[in-house]
Amino acid sequence: ENQRLRVWALLLFGTATATPLPEQTVEVIAVAKHDLPAGTRLDGMGGGQVLGQVEMADVAAAQDLLPLGLAQDVRLRRPVAADRPLTYADLEAPGDTPCWRLRHSAGAAAM
Repeated sequence: ENQRLRVWALLLFGTATATPLPEQTVEVIAVAKHDLPAGTRLDGMGGGQVLGQVEMADVAAAQDLLPLGLAQDVRLRRPVAADRPLTYADLEAPGDTPCWRLRHSAGAAAM
């Protein structure tokens, strides 16, 4: 019944009942699944090297934590211990994927 009321409110008044917040509030960051040696090329989401963990966006930005979506086809410049979040500083260079380009155009990539 509540669902029907939401649909009617949208149709009659143009009022959405679930709207996005104006600012990003969370970030899914990359965390090492196991010890990763320097030189490791990250295999991204669903691979064997990193997993995603939710962090507050302001904390992720302040600590330069690497978003999970950017942990693909980039190489580590230094080792990262198991269960530690990855940072932009852990990478040899920024990536060259559509996700990296989008992030860079949004002004969010720290590298």
